[in-house]
Amino acid sequence: MKSVSTPLRVLIVWELGTHLGHLLRLLPVVTELIGKGHEVLLAVPDPAFAHKFLGNAQVKCVQCPTSRSRPGSEQQEGDVVCYADILGRYAFGDEEGLADALTLWASLIGEFKPDVLLIEFAPLAMLAARLHQLPAVHLAIGWEAPPQSRTLPIIRASPTVDQASVFEREAALVRRINSHCVNAGVAELQWLSDLYKSATQLIATLPETDHFGPRLQGRYVGPLFSTEFGPVVRWPEPSAEHATRRVFMYLQPDRANLALLKALKNLGARVIAVLPGLQASAATCLNDGHVQLYSHPVRLAGLLEKADFVITNAGHGLVAASLLAGTPLLLIPRNFEQVMLAKRIKSTGAAHVLPREHVAVRAHEAIERLVNDAYAREAAKTIARKYVACTQDGVIAKVVDAVETVFSKHQKTAVEKIAALPV
Repeated sequence: MKSVSTPLRVLIVWELGTHLGHLLRLLPVVTELIGKGHEVLLAVPDPAFAHKFLGNAQVKCVQCPTSRSRPGSEQQEGDVVCYADILGRYAFGDEEGLADALTLWASLIGEFKPDVLLIEFAPLAMLAARLHQLPAVHLAIGWEAPPQSRTLPIIRASPTVDQASVFEREAALVRRINSHCVNAGVAELQWLSDLYKSATQLIATLPETDHFGPRLQGRYVGPLFSTEFGPVVRWPEPSAEHATRRVFMYLQPDRANLALLKALKNLGARVIAVLPGLQASAATCLNDGHVQLYSHPVRLAGLLEKADFVITNAGHGLVAASLLAGTPLLLIPRNFEQVMLAKRIKSTGAAHVLPREHVAVRAHEAIERLVNDAYAREAAKTIARKYVACTQDGVIAKVVDAVETVFSKHQKTAVEKIAALPV
């Protein structure tokens, strides 16, 4: 049998979600695994983009098997009221799609023959690991690791949804999953949350940045992000007459972003703004000595620590990086996941939240409030001091160690089972 001292075949899987943050979280782990001699295969929604992004010829990227959505199932986010809806609609789909996806998973596992799976936001991969009895590590931010109880959380209040109706939804999904467990000869689920027991779970965040936290049970390893990705940019030197505010901005495309830029210019702030999808004409008009505009990510190292505050949509990676740098935030969430995270950070005092629909008329007011909020600055610095020992190298080492350890334990269990067989 292979030992952990032998290079492992590690299948890394990302299935759900559309933002760059998923790859930025995986990039340093991929680099470290390869550096230790392990072979890595990355299964992602868009292999061509991932390979170009990673820029590493040693990493092969393939299409992640996913379940087809049932006809007419392109529900709006407002239709999702409980975590079971996310799993049922976006991970497991209809029965025909699920069966086809599991067949593709069997082919992928048969071809690559992974020793261990490293699963990011990929519930279907969690089921595949269970069906094929493969050791797995679940590397998840809070949103991707719902608290394990008899039923998974209700995430949006609704007069038509209660614990009883959630139980019915989950029971139907459990029956579908268990039919595949029976066919594979593996243990069935009692509750839908049992799916998450198919892997060793690492919660890649802080208690303060856990969407469902803080939780008493759970292995927090700290957030993962990449501050070394993208071109180097620098803050302009402060004016000789007076000090100016430095503001880092990273926002998804939205017309209201211009209102924020105008408000910051009126305050005389120095701004580095990453605005993907920004038209060249707008960038030309707004770029000046006070505002530096980019349509692509820039290297965060050295920027966040010197910023007076950060404006973002509440993506987990930038929020965590900002807090570890001791920098307060103005959060403008765009989806329910971001709304949940924004509420958590606001509760610490380190962030203000501006509803997206209010940006156009309240941008100046919101920015001025944060500029004058000494408590927010101190709250962010308190979090940074609390986790001063939480380094990216340390988090990466914990993840790689977990991958190697879960494989070793799996091998040991296999040997013990063989030894227990009657002669």
